[in-house]
Amino acid sequence: MSTANIPLKAARLGSLFLAFVFGVVALALGINADVKTNDTKDFVKANAPLSATVDINTDDVFKVGTVVVVVCGLLAIVSLIFLPLIATSKTYSTKSLPIQTSLFGFLTAWLFASLVPYTLFVATRSAKITATLPGGIPVPDSIIQSTQAALGVSPSYKDTPTLRNAVVLAWIAFLFGLTSTFISFLAQRRAKTGYVAQESAPSTAEPINEKEEKKASSEVEQTAV
Repeated sequence: MSTANIPLKAARLGSLFLAFVFGVVALALGINADVKTNDTKDFVKANAPLSATVDINTDDVFKVGTVVVVVCGLLAIVSLIFLPLIATSKTYSTKSLPIQTSLFGFLTAWLFASLVPYTLFVATRSAKITATLPGGIPVPDSIIQSTQAALGVSPSYKDTPTLRNAVVLAWIAFLFGLTSTFISFLAQRRAKTGYVAQESAPSTAEPINEKEEKKASSEVEQTAV
């Protein structure tokens, strides 16, 4: 298959490769953040004093974080699908440009819409912790806080390195998803411009051919005279 004159081939390959790499890394770090958060919750519950029952609610950051992880995974998959097409086939690479632009645009917009609340939650919110003693007696917040300090844990999301790393890498994946969208759009326009130029080429060549034929016929007539 021909690979000559693929619109913005190098730029597209580079951007899609980076979108794939950071999409995978963001996916892995997002999953790791959830695992580490659950491990911390289990550690606190296991070391709760006085046989207290501890409830740690992290639904806010978990739900939006799950969406971010899914979108990063989809971004990596889409990038991986189109990478070999761009590298090996001019026909399929060019014909699929509208689909590439639409998919990357959709995933990038979805990722941005999920990353904004995810970032805000990690930066400003904390896990909601409640504890009760046997008999349903609630544990005062002061005791909960002192127990957290003694165990060396913090309810604040921003104090959790795995969550911070997941946010940062997801933003980098978003950046390369955005560049892939932009470059695919430019390649689509360039491919369309090249097609129009090829279509218009025969019409511009006709007058020249007609002139050459008239010139040749006039020369023949002069020779005959």
